[in-house]
Amino acid sequence: MTITFEQFLDQLPKAPRLRIALSPSEFARHGIEDPHPFPAFVPPKLRQSAEALHSPSILLISAPGAVGKTTLAREIARHCGSPLWHLGQVNVGHEFLTGAIARAFGDVEYSRVKCELAEGQRALVLDGLDEARLRAGEHNFEAFLERLADDFRSAPERPALILLGRTDAIGETAEWLELFSVPVARYEIEYFDSDSAASFIGAYLDQHSETRPHREAPEQFAQARDAILDRLKMAVPEGVDPRSLAGYAPVLALVSELLDVGNPWAELQAVRRDSERWRLETLVGDIARGLLDREHKKTVEKLEDDFATQAVAAAFRWTTAYQRDEQCLRLLANSVAYSLEAPPPAALPRELREPYERHLKKWVGEHPFTAQPLFLEYAYAWLFTSGLVEPQLSAAVRARLAAAGGSTRAYRPTPLLARFVADSAAGATGRPQFRLQAEDFGFVYESAVAGLPLQERHSLTLVSSTDDGEILGEFTSGDMAAGVGRHVPVHLLDAGEGLWLWRRLSGSVPTSVEKGNGVTS
Repeated sequence: MTITFEQFLDQLPKAPRLRIALSPSEFARHGIEDPHPFPAFVPPKLRQSAEALHSPSILLISAPGAVGKTTLAREIARHCGSPLWHLGQVNVGHEFLTGAIARAFGDVEYSRVKCELAEGQRALVLDGLDEARLRAGEHNFEAFLERLADDFRSAPERPALILLGRTDAIGETAEWLELFSVPVARYEIEYFDSDSAASFIGAYLDQHSETRPHREAPEQFAQARDAILDRLKMAVPEGVDPRSLAGYAPVLALVSELLDVGNPWAELQAVRRDSERWRLETLVGDIARGLLDREHKKTVEKLEDDFATQAVAAAFRWTTAYQRDEQCLRLLANSVAYSLEAPPPAALPRELREPYERHLKKWVGEHPFTAQPLFLEYAYAWLFTSGLVEPQLSAAVRARLAAAGGSTRAYRPTPLLARFVADSAAGATGRPQFRLQAEDFGFVYESAVAGLPLQERHSLTLVSSTDDGEILGEFTSGDMAAGVGRHVPVHLLDAGEGLWLWRRLSGSVPTSVEKGNGVTS
């Protein structure tokens, strides 16, 4: 069942806001924030799990990465009159919550707060359950949950504790608490619907834009915005929630930045003309790179903070960690459960390798790319063209994709894969081309064909050479003579594994050419 944010808040106690006994300079050390109103907040909807109890003492809220859990946590805490605890900044354990309450409210208010929690008249909000587990380790985290079970096993009149975290951490915590007979209700933050997405873009520009095009030319801006969001919705493969692209907060932030122009009317015309800037493949590619850069910046900040006390970490340039290539590499390795033999970054000090890998393990599993197949196409294109991937990983990913083609839930590349590959392989020439290993070409060919109207003819010409293991050719579609066709050079590297084409070729004609054989289909 899906409920509005207001309906969710109606379940919670609303207690008087108490003064925090700590000085502001001590807040960060104890992971405490005193939340204030955030004018740009756009309330999401929440999906309530079917097994949710009527009188839970603990509410668990999950979401994929970057959906906006912390912003939501601030609003919940502000409504409840509670501070917000950031668990990723502290070490949780058996006595953590007792000590946190005492430090936050002081001896005078401690007994009052404990009594109000027991009676369901006050609720506390804790964010970053996944980060707490990572920081504290399994033993301390289990001790933390055991104490929560002891303190909140009896169901009060209203929930007394709200915990937020990423999906896997919340799921495992729910199982643990239910095992100890703690009444729990689970919620998941939904992607934004069309109206909320529009509100998000407006609020984002109010906060970050100097030109404020949505205020200066609201009608033209709204038309351009809606045209782009509709384009993103239509791009999502069948069976995937369209809102996972057009209603995803990081995507909407990047769309807002792209729309932050002085002349919304001209931008609207560019969208309608399908100009290069607003073509779907360009738009999704820009968004994918923006998400990778966002994850890099966010992760580097966390790593610098977590390793700040270690002398060996001070000499390492953290900006070289978790860059675009490393993220794609780790995402692909995670997708096939492959352990990298030489994980990046290469210059990472040996003493930091184990904690670095431990930190990234959870973050990679919740990467924004994992929620949307279109972004995985970007990672596959990187795999096919980068030359930076261990051969065993390439083989593992290729085998998984090929095996999926024979299953009931077949992997079918979207039309964007071919464009990502062509652009990635363009190199210094700037000319789109298909340059990749011959054994990967079947995926790209399938993608190129998938993007064509049924009535549009296409032609693939390949010429193999026995001299240097290369296969050259071209892919054409449309009417080249009329100037409305597309021509993409093909340059395949044949490592002896053969050329695999997914679709059955029809009308293929072998022809004899010098130094090899060609096939035209």
